[in-house]
Amino acid sequence: MNKKQKKENSNKFAALTILKTLQRKECKCVVVTSSADKDEFLSGAFDRFAKALSTADADIEIYSCDENSDFGYIDLTKGFSDNGESSVKIKLIKGLPLLSSPETLMFAMKCDGVILVEKYAESNYRDFEHCLDMLKDVETDILGIIALKN
Repeated sequence: MNKKQKKENSNKFAALTILKTLQRKECKCVVVTSSADKDEFLSGAFDRFAKALSTADADIEIYSCDENSDFGYIDLTKGFSDNGESSVKIKLIKGLPLLSSPETLMFAMKCDGVILVEKYAESNYRDFEHCLDMLKDVETDILGIIALKN
């Protein structure tokens, strides 16, 4: 197995592990964000995560917000019947980095929880800790933390 295949398998394993956690907790809507100050890292990580999930045969809708869009276009009620049953199992939403986007925090409060994606051995601990405090203050569940190497 070459280095690229190992990385793809590692990404798929991480995605499947997180998917099982989301299913076990019966999550319907999850925001993926980071304490990183640049959206490029988060976008790249989210794309790898979404690609790995797409091979997992999971019923997931994937949304991505950037600095030119907002969360208003994501209808949290779409995909749910009148009795609350979901035709789509999980809505996975890439938000902007948490420290630079109050909208991400406000939207996370409406969802079942947050997955944080951090740079392995590079993330600023103070920023990461601040993100955790912000999420704790608004009583948002942290469903997982992914530490990625570039």
